[in-house]
Amino acid sequence: MSDAAYHHEGDILELEGLLSVETVSRYFDIGIKCLEQSSGGLQIDLAKSDIVGSAAIALLIAWQRRALYLKKKFSIVNAPGHFLDMAKLSGVSDILPFADAG
Repeated sequence: MSDAAYHHEGDILELEGLLSVETVSRYFDIGIKCLEQSSGGLQIDLAKSDIVGSAAIALLIAWQRRALYLKKKFSIVNAPGHFLDMAKLSGVSDILPFADAG
C-alpha cells in the first residue's frame, strides 16, 4: 500500500495507504482542517487504509476530541477487523464512534 494519502470530499475524509507511527503525524493536521471546514461533522473512512500498530487509535482520539470541542459529529466507518480488535483490547472501542462496528 502507498504511503500516507487521503481524499476529502464534503464531510468525508478517506484515509488511504499506510497508517502507522511513521505516518500519523502527516494525517493529523489534515483531519483537523477537514473538521474545521466541515458543515456538521466528519466521517473517517478507513476502507483503503492499511493500519499497522496503535498510532491510529491516538490519531482518531485526537480528532474526536477536536470534533467535541467544535461541537461537530464524528464517526469512523469501514474499520478493519484487526483494528476493531485492537481498539477493544486497548479499552477504547466504547469511546471511539465506530459507525459500523458489530
